[in-house]
Amino acid sequence: MTKLSLQFHADRDEILAAVRRWAEQSGLTVVEESFSPVYQVRLADRAGIRDDADFPLSRISLSTRPVDLRVSSSLAYLRGNPDVLTITLGEQSGQVLRESALAAMTDDAESLAVWKRLRNDLRKTLRKGASVENVMTGAQSRKDAHLYSAGAKKLADGGVNIAGLTDSLRYILD
Repeated sequence: MTKLSLQFHADRDEILAAVRRWAEQSGLTVVEESFSPVYQVRLADRAGIRDDADFPLSRISLSTRPVDLRVSSSLAYLRGNPDVLTITLGEQSGQVLRESALAAMTDDAESLAVWKRLRNDLRKTLRKGASVENVMTGAQSRKDAHLYSAGAKKLADGGVNIAGLTDSLRYILD
């Protein structure tokens, strides 16, 4: 089983635009998932992927083939659709932007080739470099390989906290 992943900070609109482009160019099936307040899953229109109050997006997945949506949880979705590429969207508000993650785990050679191409396509659009601060202790560490988008940098420059997986980590983007 081959795994691939990419963690990054990006504005949700940038992520959705990339997913739309990939889906249209490659003819991929797009699925939207919402984890809260209850799990929901739905097939998305390639051009109409959206994040709205009625269906707050938690994760988007892409597939080279039809998917099974007869599931009751995110884990069941991944078990029933093992070859998908997922993009887990980091929380975004006027105060905070959290990390997003692109990931796949597959033995399917066709899917893997597409996922590698999309991951590389995304990586080419991202900038590198940040310092990470533990806001509890003030300790800082340099992360030259940290990836972020132009939109994330704009949000950071506007005062939005670029956060890690917990509130105790804050990224200062280059």
